[in-house]
Amino acid sequence: MKTQVDFKYAFAEPHRLCICLPDASRKCLLDASKTGLTVAWTDADLTGNPLGALAPLMACWWLDLSADADGSALPGKAWKRVENRIPALEYTWENESAFVGIKAVAVKDADVFSISAKNKTSSSSRIRVLGIMRNHVSNQIWIDPGSNINALLPTIGDTSDRMLFLVAGAPKPSKLPKRESIVIEWDIRPGGKRKAYLVRPHFAILDDAKKWLSRNWENEIEKGLDAWKDLLKKAPEFSLPDPVVADAYYAGLSDVFVMREEQSNGRIAHSPGTECYRSLGSGEGSLAAVVLDQAGYAKESEEGMRTSLGFQEKNGRWDDLRRWGHDMWGLVGFKCLAVYQHYLFTRDRKYLARCFRRMLAHARWSHKERQKTKIPYKGEKPLTWGLMPRGMGDCGLMDGNDLYGIFLPHNIWHCYVLKIALWSAKELGLKKEAAEAEKYCSDALQCILDSLERGSIKEANGTRWIPGVPGKTCGSRWGAANAIYPCGILEPHHPLADGTLKYLEKDLSRGGLPINLGWMPGGLWVSIATDNLSYAHLAREEEDKAEQYLYPTLNHGTPLFSWCEERMPEPGASQVSGDRQHAWTPLTVSRFIRDALIMEDKDILHICRATPRWWLEPGQEIRVNNAPTHFGRISFSIQRSAQDELSAKIQLKGKRKPGQMILHCRIPETGKTFVIMESKGAEACTAGDKITLTPHSNSISVSVKLSDNV
Repeated sequence: MKTQVDFKYAFAEPHRLCICLPDASRKCLLDASKTGLTVAWTDADLTGNPLGALAPLMACWWLDLSADADGSALPGKAWKRVENRIPALEYTWENESAFVGIKAVAVKDADVFSISAKNKTSSSSRIRVLGIMRNHVSNQIWIDPGSNINALLPTIGDTSDRMLFLVAGAPKPSKLPKRESIVIEWDIRPGGKRKAYLVRPHFAILDDAKKWLSRNWENEIEKGLDAWKDLLKKAPEFSLPDPVVADAYYAGLSDVFVMREEQSNGRIAHSPGTECYRSLGSGEGSLAAVVLDQAGYAKESEEGMRTSLGFQEKNGRWDDLRRWGHDMWGLVGFKCLAVYQHYLFTRDRKYLARCFRRMLAHARWSHKERQKTKIPYKGEKPLTWGLMPRGMGDCGLMDGNDLYGIFLPHNIWHCYVLKIALWSAKELGLKKEAAEAEKYCSDALQCILDSLERGSIKEANGTRWIPGVPGKTCGSRWGAANAIYPCGILEPHHPLADGTLKYLEKDLSRGGLPINLGWMPGGLWVSIATDNLSYAHLAREEEDKAEQYLYPTLNHGTPLFSWCEERMPEPGASQVSGDRQHAWTPLTVSRFIRDALIMEDKDILHICRATPRWWLEPGQEIRVNNAPTHFGRISFSIQRSAQDELSAKIQLKGKRKPGQMILHCRIPETGKTFVIMESKGAEACTAGDKITLTPHSNSISVSVKLSDNV
């Protein structure tokens, strides 16, 4: 069935978009709703915050914008990103008589709001955009009616000569409704159009008003947009039958750079959100690093992880002890995921060697820590025997009402740390260190597997599932499916993997997403469907089940491709939690879209492994250009030219070739037989709707006939 992105399960307005330049410390929050647009910000940034502390930088300045025509309020009609992907906003008010549009773009020293108005009637009309600040401020024209400087100045909160907002290119308003207001108004002839600019200087004083008024703001806007366009040119090109899915990918990739900025140590690092989570976070930062490596930004990936990787104690402990992520044993696993992926893309052995030393030091420390839970016992062994000691759960993991406890997901991820440490030692040819890592890894795996088996929850029908705490049903189920992927603690079709997925997916919301995967009882942590469940299904070669969460995830976001951290399931849900523009979901969306198109599995490269089946209806084509992989760059196209014809062209660029490539021909029809008509550059064979290619050239083409089984 053909699905589409319609955002019909978006949560309640306002919908948030943070605008800024890439990696900028100056950030501006825009909240869009049907009544208007709110502009909010703080002048503080992370250079003044304790490094790695969750010390929220909440907005402390607010301007509410509305529009009216001849005294009647105009309703807000639509809001989207510029080009549907860049972190800049297009917002419109409109009714049958008037149109007012805003394009909000961050530039080097300001945020600029280009405001356009059109009179749609056959008579003259007064159209107005009204801004009212919630803070204690005054308009310079209110202070001095003879002034021509339409600017808002603080009474409290900063020096009284600072221009918080300034109007350029519009006539002096006939009237200000109150001293906290700033007004742009025109008397527009029938069918006429007008344009002006509302400017929010990052810092400017009234003495400099003439300089600011004389600037070419249209050119400044173009420069601000070009900064994003130039950055995104480095990314692979995805041309998809559904262009909105491609937009979602680039929007998520852009948000990596929105939620990065300079820290108090002078380095760039990633935040999990744009307001209440605007602090360095190693978890989301590690996921951001993976997205960057997949998109070809290896330098930026390494740069963004440098600070988090440096959070290590002298005794080897690597869990951000003195930071926000303290006592979260699974957090180290996220770091190792980023390190592992970065190495596979760059093959930088010096980088891997540096990170391996950190892994091994943590493994030595954690091995000693696990001895604390290897307590003497009589009778049955404790369910937590040999696991990491009490730590912080987060992600909705609770031991009863306690945020601290011995949690299975964190121990699953801890075992992943040891597995990557062992893999790294072998990759680097360090036999002695590999033997040491093997000892730690095998012991931890034995303990976690025993705890998973005995601490799983058994249902009346005999199925068993992984809880957050061994033997208990309290808290969320976050991270349980990570035992299947990427941690690989359980074989994909292990009975416990079967039962866990069945349990996690037993209660789907009306919009098609599993509930209770985070903090909110009965709620949705939208990203975890694709992040946890889709990848577990891919590991089990259940591609249709993996793909089923893509469109629901997109449709539970906003037209700005932004997601709150958690929310209730219903359309327009007013009960939301966390940051209104949280990082985890856009990171997951970008990562999954990329992996749906190109995904590595050891020496195998999967192509179109989890694309929606309607994307290969007759007449459709999927094209990818210059995408990084573990084997070098790849470009390919898959075309369904007719009902019974499908062809693919693949171009490899790199010193290494995958041992095999699996081309997934995910057509809507079932039961078709694929007959290879021609293959160049690779040996080809078919199994179901998959074509396995063993390449012997960098240029590969294959064409097949589709026929009904007889």
